[in-house]
Amino acid sequence: MADSKPAFSDEQALPPKLPDDLLDEEPRQEPPGSFLSSLPQFFVFPAILVATLTAVYLLLRVLAGSAPVDASELFRDLEAAGPHGRWQVLHSLATGLGRGTMDLSEVSGEELERLYVNLQAEGETPAEQVLMQQYLLLVVAHKGDPRFTGRALAALDSSDRDLRLTALQALGIMADAAALPALEVRLQAEDPDERVLALGAVANMTGPEAGAILRESLNSSDSIIARNAALLLASEPYREEAVKPFLLHMLDREAYSDDPTLDGSLRAVMDVTSRSAAREDAVEQFLVLACRAASELGDPDAVPRLENLREADPSLKVRSAAIDALHQLGSS
Repeated sequence: MADSKPAFSDEQALPPKLPDDLLDEEPRQEPPGSFLSSLPQFFVFPAILVATLTAVYLLLRVLAGSAPVDASELFRDLEAAGPHGRWQVLHSLATGLGRGTMDLSEVSGEELERLYVNLQAEGETPAEQVLMQQYLLLVVAHKGDPRFTGRALAALDSSDRDLRLTALQALGIMADAAALPALEVRLQAEDPDERVLALGAVANMTGPEAGAILRESLNSSDSIIARNAALLLASEPYREEAVKPFLLHMLDREAYSDDPTLDGSLRAVMDVTSRSAAREDAVEQFLVLACRAASELGDPDAVPRLENLREADPSLKVRSAAIDALHQLGSS
């Protein structure tokens, strides 16, 4: 998903071509009101500047780790700012909301809906319009208003891959159970990144329907989906004993060999070294999380596998996770 905003340049109006006989005439009198047509050049750019400076100021407050900022301070600048300023403001809003350092409590759902409707088609090219929709989805997702679930679900049908991925990310933030049927469908998507984000969105929800989707995902042909589903079912609020055999398999490093899905979604364009690094990162992460999950479930059958990882695994992170798990199980 693209994170950088496109570069905009305000078109400078060319001066009118002077007629050849202009110098032979009396100076032309401008009609009343002509000065008003020149006002935008004095006010549009300062509005952009104010919005940009406000965004930078609030973003610095975000980075400084201060208390959550009322996002309405930034939200009010959106309508006054020009296109370039709006990119700055929306980017800052999405960043602050994503980090939990801003909130939308003082911005009504009606205001956000009006913003979405007014700005979703803004942009000089289709690519710019898609990027605007991505920013908007990441902003409105934090309101917790069910009306925006429909906006994100509609974006899942887009032909643009980045917009679909952003919509899945937004649905995960919203955690609205009404999206579960659509997320279940996306778990069968051809794009592996869509499948992962769909599972992540399901993971942010609780209840019988979400649990049922996770259990079904244990049988997925995508090993990354199946393993993540097992880890989720081993943790709160599920703590399902039935996943213990699956976790035992995940505690065996050899179980990850010859699994092409671990090379990453860009396997076709990666060199051998990059694929090897991607695979090792994925295997290491799964082993660490499996160690933690086994200890949380209190599975004594996991002790031999954990001891083997403690003594022989090449990764320091994995060995440390195994030691911690054994300590939790009383076998250190």
